[in-house]
Amino acid sequence: MSLPSCEDFSELARSSGFHAETIFDTAAGPLLRLEKSSDTNLAVVLISAGIHGDEPAPVTALYQLVESGFFSAESFNWRIFPILNPTGLRQGTRVNAEGIDLNRDFLGTRSPEISAYKRSIESEQRIDMSLNLHEDWEAKGFYLYALSPTNAEEKGRAIVETVREKGPIEQSELIDGHPSSSGGLILPLEFINDDSLSDGWPEAIHLYRAAPHLHFTMESPSCLPIETRVGMQIAAVKKAVNLLASLDTDPGSFE
Repeated sequence: MSLPSCEDFSELARSSGFHAETIFDTAAGPLLRLEKSSDTNLAVVLISAGIHGDEPAPVTALYQLVESGFFSAESFNWRIFPILNPTGLRQGTRVNAEGIDLNRDFLGTRSPEISAYKRSIESEQRIDMSLNLHEDWEAKGFYLYALSPTNAEEKGRAIVETVREKGPIEQSELIDGHPSSSGGLILPLEFINDDSLSDGWPEAIHLYRAAPHLHFTMESPSCLPIETRVGMQIAAVKKAVNLLASLDTDPGSFE
């Protein structure tokens, strides 16, 4: 299973009805924003992947979802950032070419990649759901972080149970330093307003603090075969989107 490049996404996006915009040029290819909109009244879904270059399954999963036609313009308005760290992806490293962990760079931003990404999303008047796709080299099973103004545990649990059909779920009571309320699910609302995070401010906090909305950070376990991990990510994205489709969403706003 080959890893898609920035150029692969650019070509595929245009043939799939997306508007592809380069928001920053890196030595390893363009940092792309893919947009598909048909109705301003439709909910806006933001999906990102590849912020860590050593996490290939989410990038491949997004490519397959675009290729399959999953992102219909009649269902939602889509904002997709398929590879936030092109130089890291080319090198197979967590950090970018300057050694910066981009998912710890949203407060006191140093990297041009995250500066460009933040400017791009600040132009949005509304985001109803955001999905950050990741992998974990220490995990033995899939898990996710769930944030929502209401019923975060119920919604997160629905995704976990769907992914269970594709592979194992992480069973540790402490996952990535956070307590797991039940297998594979972390409810991190208590540290969303914590400005003292010692290892930096990740994307999820930046997005959720801008305006509370339905958010999931998906984590597939790097120890499993790539095909299994890609299948987990695809199942998680599809279930999350189905959850949003079943809700009456009220516009949020970035202020």
